[in-house]
Amino acid sequence: MAAPRLRRCRSVWGDHAIRNELPEVGFVKDAIYLPEDDSGTWGLFFEGERVYYTGRGIPETLFDGTFDKCEQAPSGVYLYVGLFVLHYGHFLIDTLSHFWPILMADGERPKILCHRLKSRPEGSEHDALYEVLAGLGVRPEDVISFDRPVRIANVMFAESSFRERSYVHSTFGDLCSHIGRKYWANDKVDTAKQPLYLSKTKLRSGISQLVNERQVEAELDRLGVEIAYPEELTFAEQVRLLSAHKYIIGPSTSAFHTSAFAAPGRRVIGLNWSPQINANYLLFDHFNETRSKYYCAFKTTYSEVEGFGVAWRVPDPKQVAREMLKRVEYFDDLDDLDAAEEGVVASRFRKPALPLRQRRRSIADWLGGALSGRSRPF
Repeated sequence: MAAPRLRRCRSVWGDHAIRNELPEVGFVKDAIYLPEDDSGTWGLFFEGERVYYTGRGIPETLFDGTFDKCEQAPSGVYLYVGLFVLHYGHFLIDTLSHFWPILMADGERPKILCHRLKSRPEGSEHDALYEVLAGLGVRPEDVISFDRPVRIANVMFAESSFRERSYVHSTFGDLCSHIGRKYWANDKVDTAKQPLYLSKTKLRSGISQLVNERQVEAELDRLGVEIAYPEELTFAEQVRLLSAHKYIIGPSTSAFHTSAFAAPGRRVIGLNWSPQINANYLLFDHFNETRSKYYCAFKTTYSEVEGFGVAWRVPDPKQVAREMLKRVEYFDDLDDLDAAEEGVVASRFRKPALPLRQRRRSIADWLGGALSGRSRPF
């Protein structure tokens, strides 16, 4: 029997604590809003100081009197949410995480004040972000950024309810649940019996790319797994699809975060590019009764591919696909299964100890080979 390829990710990059208290919220009057410009100075300022940190290399203070004569913004209360990030996963973490006061809004809702980067304009591929906000009753025209410096009479700003690789507030889970409940129905939950595979094969850029994912995908397709391409689906379609499938598998991806919006009780098997899992995944898994297990393939190799931060390749992709399905089958007993398989692998590499004299001879032989240019591993 072939040695098992998958190993449970036992190490975590960052922390994943949950906080039950509400994040802080504040109010300022007569704030100055500066859009992005060539000088690199942008942000929201009060009495010359930045309201909160929004990016590296951006000044924290304004020169006195520089913008004394900027025009007044339209009246009303604004909720400042920082930078409107266009990457789906980081939009949830860095932008949506500031929207939590809307859950407690009574009466007229505040206008949403944000910053947009000229270097990264929005396109139709970002419509899913506004679908997320629609779950809060926020329309595209409610999300405001100014193209000139303005003075704003009343601004509310909320601390993020999700701190990347650190902690998440329980109100973030309430936010996701409130948004997602609009998009799935009770009678459609867990109606699909086969697992769902979230493929990244059609992505043209991103954080990571599984170079031979098509072979993994082809084997899963042959075995009856449903294949989905999140970037081809609306946010609502993704929520409904995940709600219909109890078991979700695939390479670790921001699409897994959508389980926080889907029906409770999703079960996730993630194939990770590293033995160390990003704590952000575990922070999302705090909510919605999501249970997830993350794995890395033994002897994964790495390379460079244009458009991605890291490219990786798994050995024997067909076997990796079958092992992922095996973990779906044994999901409730994975601690025992993984411990047993890790024991098998350890025993394959454990050699009986040599007598001391023989060990000395082996080391001497190896050193002699190394000195003569004929080195070989033990």
